[in-house]
Parts: sequence; C-alpha cells; structure tokens
Amino acid sequence: MNAEELVKKIRTIDIQTKGWVDSIFSGAYHSRFKGTGVQFNDVRPYAYGDDVRRIDWRVTAKLNEPYIKEFEEDRDLIVMLAVDMSQSVFYQSGHQAKLDRALEIAAIMGFSAVANGDQVGLALFTDTVEWVQPPKHGKQHMFTVLSRLVNHQPASTQTSIRALCQTLMNALKRRSVVFIVSDFICDNYEADFQRLCQKHDVIPVVIQDPVEQSIPPSGIVVLKDAETGEEMVCDTQSVAFQDSIDGVLASRKVQRERLFRRMGVVPLNTMTTDDVITVLQQYFNRR
Repeated sequence: MNAEELVKKIRTIDIQTKGWVDSIFSGAYHSRFKGTGVQFNDVRPYAYGDDVRRIDWRVTAKLNEPYIKEFEEDRDLIVMLAVDMSQSVFYQSGHQAKLDRALEIAAIMGFSAVANGDQVGLALFTDTVEWVQPPKHGKQHMFTVLSRLVNHQPASTQTSIRALCQTLMNALKRRSVVFIVSDFICDNYEADFQRLCQKHDVIPVVIQDPVEQSIPPSGIVVLKDAETGEEMVCDTQSVAFQDSIDGVLASRKVQRERLFRRMGVVPLNTMTTDDVITVLQQYFNRR
C-alpha cells in the first residue's frame, strides 16, 4: 500500500468510526471497565458487604483478621490493542476478511479511548510479538497506530497467544484494558493467559468467518491450513466428513469458552458477516 492509499484508508476509518464511537459509547466509556483505571492506596478492616475478592491475604494472615485493599482512581486508562497478524486472519469466504473486522474493532476501541483522554498502545503478534507501540495520548498517535496496523507485513504465518501474554506482562507495568483481537486458533496458552487476566482487564475479541462455523457441502475440495500450509483433499458432501469437521469445530469452541469462563473474562464474539455496531452495542450493554 503506497502512502496516498494509506492516508486515504486511515481518513476513511477515522470518519467511519467517529459515528460508530458516538452510537456505541455515548460518553459512557469509562463505566464499561469496572475495576480498571485504579491503583492501590491502602488497606482497612473488612466490613460486612465488602467484595471478598479485595481481601489482602498477606495483611490478613499477619494481623489475624481480614483486611480489604482500597484503591483510588487513576486519571486515565491504558488501552492496549493486541491484534493477531497470523495467516489465518487474512482468510475470507465473503466480502470481508477477518483482518478487516479486526481493523474496524481496533479503530473503534482506539478512537473511543482517545476521545476520553486515555492512552492507546498496539501489539501486533504472530508466533512472536512483531511490533509494540507504547501507549500514548492523542488522536495523532492513534493515526500512527492505524498506520502500523494497516501497513504491517507479518514475518510469520503462525500464532502464539502465549508469546503475546508473556510480552504484555513485561511491557504493561500498570493495570490496563487489553483487547486481544484474534481468531484464537491456537493451543497451549492457558497458563500465561491466566496470569495476564489476573493482572489486567482482558477482553478476548474472537473473530470468525462463517466457514469456520460450518463447511458447506461443495463436493471434492482441497482444504489448506493457512498457518502451516498443510493440504488435505476432502469430500465435503460426505456425511462422515461433515460429522468429523462439526465435531472438531464444536470441540474447539467449547474448549475456548470453558477457558474464558475459568478466567472470568467475557469474550466479544463476532462473525465477519455481523453488523459491527450491533455486536459492540450488545456486548458493552451486557458488560
């Protein structure tokens, strides 16, 4: 993408997302992130009705009676946009690739944060974290974030959410809101994901293409793994194939949802065919 095309695309995103930000958040952005934007202030004795999750167990054990952590609100939030750039997010069966939807959501979240005086950072990852843009204030910084996101050429085709979590744990010193925008086609990241969720407010944004829900019976086709390049000839009209692939897709979804429940996070699930405004409004109204 040349410089002129890049500027045009970013301006289009800016204009488009301005209306989305207004319609989705309507000035209530901070209230959507309860428990974030705060820092430790002091401890006090536990009182009936206090949230038991705020008990300071170290002080409680030392004084032999329960004590609660007290917090004070920070001036602003830190919002980190972590976007999957592996090969699978470039896939599209219709008019929009998963990466296009990722760009839309990252832009809406980023401009929302900027409009409320918050800091926005960017992490682009494959099986390594290929780029980190430190959090800063301002719309001009958001343009820099979008420029990198639109123009980034990934060095790898594969995915590691584990590597992303490890990098963010080291990079983010203050409690932050972390949007992980990915199709979450990845294994073996549970332990590091749990540590990240314990320290930060993590929102998994799970983007899927309709074909990833159900492969249509189209006869003999060659299925290719976008990340490994492995190919397989399949008869998609075969009952055995459909049963097998439905089982694999359902199992992957169940495992992912169980993990999110254990971590206490609520995923934002979206298909590339969904209306992005409706999806975001429904999610943040429930939050």
